[in-house]
Amino acid sequence: MSSKIFSMDTIETNALEFLFERGYDVWLLDFRASVDLPTAKTQFSADDIAKYDFPAAVDKVLELTGADDVQFLVHCFGATAWTIALLGGFLDPAKVRSTVVSQVSTDMVVPLATKIKSGASRPHFPPGHWGRVTDA
Repeated sequence: MSSKIFSMDTIETNALEFLFERGYDVWLLDFRASVDLPTAKTQFSADDIAKYDFPAAVDKVLELTGADDVQFLVHCFGATAWTIALLGGFLDPAKVRSTVVSQVSTDMVVPLATKIKSGASRPHFPPGHWGRVTDA
């Protein structure tokens, strides 16, 4: 997936247009998992995105705009990585005013086939940690 899901013209008004028309300064982020980037074919985890990609993106937007904070609309795997960034302490909470999370967040419910396919490469989360995968 890429940030194009928010800007495609397959509907009359997409998310980018909707927010822009209401006065928001909208930035679309393609982090390393974006199908539009060669990094999508490399090895990485949601933790990598949470620790490095999101903090760098927030800092860059704040630098370029002079704003005090950002608001995020996050979707799918990006929502999971974003939530890890917030709960893991990788983002300064003073820099994030609000977040809208779409589809998934910290607790993923996945089908058994997905668990089997990804089980060998899924990071281990200690008991009581924020990451948890449960059966569908």
